[in-house]
Amino acid sequence: MSRVKRILVVEDAPLICETLQQKLSDLGYKVDTLLDGQDVLDTYLPGKYDLLLMDTQMERSIGYEICAKLRKRDQEIIIIGMSSVEGFRSQWMEAGATAFSPTLSLVRDVEKTLQQYLK
Repeated sequence: MSRVKRILVVEDAPLICETLQQKLSDLGYKVDTLLDGQDVLDTYLPGKYDLLLMDTQMERSIGYEICAKLRKRDQEIIIIGMSSVEGFRSQWMEAGATAFSPTLSLVRDVEKTLQQYLK
């Protein structure tokens, strides 16, 4: 029997955060949430999560900048950047993200998106 996959959602919009948490929990994932990327840097431990979903623009941080810092600590974590603005894709990929998704598409098709990365 395989272990339950753990996902960390980092999103400062409470409605999006709660929606993702509920959908992912309903799909059988163990989900933790944070409202700001700076909190990720303060608490992240390599190996604790299988996948990280992170917003681009948060109150105290920029998601792709946090991504670049996390990559120095953990090369294995799957990081999916998300934003309501498509124009951030290149910044996320340059920072070391595994993928980028428009936020509304990700919320709508989260199961399909995650199946590509969590096997």
